Amino acid sequence: MIADLPNGMDTWLGKIKENGVDLSGGQWQRVAIARGFFRDHNVIVLDEPTAAIDPYEETRVYNRFAEISRGKTAVIVTYRLDSVKLADRIVVMKEGKWCRLAPMRN
Repeated sequence: MIADLPNGMDTWLGKIKENGVDLSGGQWQRVAIARGFFRDHNVIVLDEPTAAIDPYEETRVYNRFAEISRGKTAVIVTYRLDSVKLADRIVVMKEGKWCRLAPMRN
């Protein structure tokens, strides 16, 4: 994506600047996820991180997310069942309350 921007890493994103480049919803999500991966952290929370990303890219994002979050606490809020394949535990909520807590792996 960066290679396609007019000034590469030096491109202004958004309409803040007159010459800024606006991104698609999926591209903005990739930027937000990359920012989260870039920072050193022990906990990361993602809320529907791949809602605007195609299935191929979604798989890449989650595989990379699994690598980066190994040994850390990671929470993914999603309604997409494919997104929870890598989970150690799944918490199902209904009307703001836990209705199920299930381990996924040993």
